[in-house]
Amino acid sequence: MMWKQADAPNPAIALRFHRGRKLLPLAALLTACATTSSVPGKTGPLTGDEKLLQGSWIVTHNEIMRAPTPELVGRVHIYEGRRFRLDTDIGSEEFRVDEQSNPKRIDFDDGRLPVIQGIYKLDGDHLIICTAAAGRARPTAFATSLGSRSILTVLVRQHSRK
Repeated sequence: MMWKQADAPNPAIALRFHRGRKLLPLAALLTACATTSSVPGKTGPLTGDEKLLQGSWIVTHNEIMRAPTPELVGRVHIYEGRRFRLDTDIGSEEFRVDEQSNPKRIDFDDGRLPVIQGIYKLDGDHLIICTAAAGRARPTAFATSLGSRSILTVLVRQHSRK
């Protein structure tokens, strides 16, 4: 079936046709050009923000496309070593930080492409993370928009009960 751009379910990713041949979607091409490089992995002892992120963080706010997602409030993000997981997840994925950039960068890598690219702000027991949708360019601001599909998550450190 051949779609015209106007008939496509999502015009932002509509395929263009020229004499019956598919050309790259313009949005995919622009996304590929805009994607920033991934944060390189590290080995050895944890340092800096890697160390400060360790432990459990409770979601106090989460949103996508400017819409709150209250079903995620109360979920727990767990950072152990250089691994990240959600409270109910069985598996985990690698996280990598670049605290020298401005804003600071964070990537999540579950071993499949593309790596989820994001930015973060860490201030004591408060953490804000804004991640791009898979395959999208790294966000540059701690905000979502109707077209970006970025996810903004605000968390507070969960202190262990003694």
